[in-house]
Amino acid sequence: MAHWRPDDAELINLCFNYDWECGKISKIIKDPVQLTMVKKFFRARYKFIKDSYKYYATWNPVGDIWAIQTP
Repeated sequence: MAHWRPDDAELINLCFNYDWECGKISKIIKDPVQLTMVKKFFRARYKFIKDSYKYYATWNPVGDIWAIQTP
């Protein structure tokens, strides 16, 4: 916990960029204009998405790791 810090705009932006690069949306949406619109849509809602994941991941962790398991 020594290095923990609360989420701020910079951290949320870094997390979004990382998650966006790991995602495969750009392989599904080929039109750059549509892709930009989708990216803006998710960026505007990313904090809520991230916080929701955090909340649900605590319900059934995998050992010490908070994660949402697939059935």
